[in-house]
Order: sequence, then structure tokens, then C-alpha cells
Amino acid sequence: MSRQILQQSAILGLGLFLIFVFSSGVPQEPRAAVQSASVFVGAGHRVDFFDEWSFFRAVNAPRDIKSVFARKVRGGIVPHHLLASGIIADFFSRLRSEKPDTVILLGPNHEERGDFPALTSEYGWQTTFGLVEPDQAVIKTLIEDGVARADEDALPQEHAVSALMPFLEHYLPQTRVVPVILSRFMSADEMEALASSLQSLITENMIVVSSVDFSHYLSADQAAENDELTLKIIKDFDYGQMLRLQSDFLDSPAAIVILQMVMQKSGAEESEVVWHENSAEFLQQGPGAQTTSYFSIVFHE
Repeated sequence: MSRQILQQSAILGLGLFLIFVFSSGVPQEPRAAVQSASVFVGAGHRVDFFDEWSFFRAVNAPRDIKSVFARKVRGGIVPHHLLASGIIADFFSRLRSEKPDTVILLGPNHEERGDFPALTSEYGWQTTFGLVEPDQAVIKTLIEDGVARADEDALPQEHAVSALMPFLEHYLPQTRVVPVILSRFMSADEMEALASSLQSLITENMIVVSSVDFSHYLSADQAAENDELTLKIIKDFDYGQMLRLQSDFLDSPAAIVILQMVMQKSGAEESEVVWHENSAEFLQQGPGAQTTSYFSIVFHE
């Protein structure tokens, strides 16, 4: 085969591949563009977990501009998988009317980075829309209380917090953030200590948000069964059962338990399911496809 034919074949193959990628329209879970997390833009970490297509599709979706939460929200649960950007956008869009001073953002430490059960960051987060400012007073107190440790390499590499920063800055540009990622091996005593410290710091104009994806790698039918059990455990505030659940139910039991501990201490034990969706529904997949499920839940007094 001549060199010219080989070159033409290579160009054709590349063209077909690019057509497939850009016409699929399916946003995948983004990965950090850098391995070193100590990358700063201005005064904050660079947000590498950003999917422009799914973000703008979500924020530009038709939405009732009067849509707000019926009661003042003290805490919530949202996904971090960017396929569910519409659910994330809906949650933070509804929070605009409440204008929280600070969002305490809890999420899993997926890769178990660092050497402490609860890690945080003292820096801001540079998004496409501006800088998400840290609540340095709260972060400093958590560190001084010994319930969290700053790790400026681990936090930017964790999409459970980084992926939500563009939504925070877009909808709540004046709101500060306290990001905390949690080890799967965090003990119940360590969760209680962190929850107590958070509760002592929270004011009426702060909200605790857990960034959690639910059932993983199951068929839609099996995911629905698991989600039903998980939701019952959440409504029952059954911490023991929650901490026994694995990734086929959710990716961070600790983030739910700490959120609920703070809600109980704050008297905000009533919950409302705003959204419950499954990736198979978004992607219009068949019943045998592996899926991820998502909840948007709010807690109020």
C-alpha cells in the first residue's frame, strides 16, 4: 500500500473518530488536566473538573424564575456527576433567593488522598465566572479544632467538590465555601467530632451541602431498589445502617451522616426529595445498562 493511501486512511480514521466524539452529546465524568494539584490561577485553585457542554445546557434550560424552595433550607444533598448537571443547577438556582453567606460542602475523598480523615483547603477556587472565596474563619477553626486538615494537593483533584464550584459561582457569586472531603475509613467518633465543630460554627445564613452520587454500576431496576432502601435510611437517621452501605448504594456514607448529625443538632430534621433520577433515564439506555443514580434532597426545620 502506498504512503499516500496510508496517509489518506489515517486522516479518514481521525476524522471519523472526531465526528463520533463531538456528535455523541454525552458528557463524561471529567478528569483533571494536571496531576499536580498545586496549580493556582490568581488567588485560587484552578477548577479542572468543568464540562462546558453539560454546564451551559443545564443553566440555560427553561426554568420557572419563581421556582424556590418552599421553606428555608438548612442542608441538602446534590450529585457531583456532571451528567446530572441539570439537578445541580436546579439546586443552586433555587438557593439564590436565600443568599447564603457560606456553603459547607462535604464530599467523598474518592482516591483516599492525604493522610487525614477530613481534608479541606484554605484557598479559593478559580472558575470561568470568577473566584469562589473560601470562608477562612470557619476553615481555620475546623483546623484548630483538629477535625480537619488543609491539603492543597488533594482538594483540587477531587471532583466531588471541584465540579460544583462553577455552579456556586454562577448562581451564588457572593457566597463563600468551606470544602471538606471525607475518607471512606473515617470513624463514627471522627464524624461526630466534625459534626459538632460544624454545628457550633453554623449561623442562620449558612447551609451544609453533601455532594454524593448514589447507586453505582447496577441495572436501573436494581438501582431503584437500592435507592429506596437508602432513602428510608436517610429518613430514619439510621447512622449505623448508613455506614454499612457500599458503593452500590452511595459513594460517601460519611458525607450523609455528618450532614444529618448537623441537621439534628440544628433542629432541621424534615427532609424533602426534590429530584430522584438515574443515568439510564438521561442517556435513554436499555434496562441492562450500568447506571448511577442521583438525589436532590433538602433539609429544613
